[in-house]
Amino acid sequence: MTAPILVSGTVAISGIIGPALAMLFYRIDGLFLIFIISGVTYFIAASLEMTIKVQKKYQIKDNSNEGITSLNWWEYIRHYKLIFQLLLVFFFMSLFLVPLQLYIPIYSKFVFHGNFQTLSLMEISLGIGTLLATLLLSIFQWNRSLWFQVFIAYLVMSLAYLLFAVNSISSLAFICLFVLGFSSGIGNIIILNVFQRYPNQKDVPGIMVCVNFTSIASAPFGLLMAGIFLNLHEIHFQVTIYALITILLALVIAILPEFKHFPKRSIRNEQAVI
Repeated sequence: MTAPILVSGTVAISGIIGPALAMLFYRIDGLFLIFIISGVTYFIAASLEMTIKVQKKYQIKDNSNEGITSLNWWEYIRHYKLIFQLLLVFFFMSLFLVPLQLYIPIYSKFVFHGNFQTLSLMEISLGIGTLLATLLLSIFQWNRSLWFQVFIAYLVMSLAYLLFAVNSISSLAFICLFVLGFSSGIGNIIILNVFQRYPNQKDVPGIMVCVNFTSIASAPFGLLMAGIFLNLHEIHFQVTIYALITILLALVIAILPEFKHFPKRSIRNEQAVI
């Protein structure tokens, strides 16, 4: 499927270019220039988004009774058990990964005793890993079941998270974040592929609304939890606990019976569902 790969690749590229430009602008005029340019780019992005129009060939014209036409969460949960299970895993995985946005700057300054350049390089390492994951999935086909691919990807990601948590060497942190970005990129793309392939085609837009809501909802809760626990526990302890929880969530993937019987098919040969 090309759509999740393109989305993930675009985000990864911005995750590489953004920190690189931030390093350059920081040297020119510090944070003030970075904030000004960030504001301008958001305004440009919003203006460009207003010009986007959905082509007629992507609009659903079939008014038959097949599929679920409502965006009622309960109907999707009742109708697609596997989707509900994967949404839960996706939500909790995001819940404990989102705080990386908070942990990376803290580790950069207080654990690695680095500067703005150290922080930028950590962000770039994460982005490069995700970008390579999207490139790999676009050209390489692994003839294993999708549940096994997701399980291995999330397990490797969690182990890299754990190593990052207990590490105190900046160069090793770059490697950990690269592996974390690479493995999470593979796992997330395959999961998004399942969300678009598994349901009835008419239900895909509603399912993706649920996926997007789940992803967005996990961010404030994850950061709020991390902020509260930072006042209660030492940073290494908290990040280690979060990493161990993601390992448990990866193991949950391995015991989903319906996911185990999901058919083998190449992501590369899938066509995007818009």
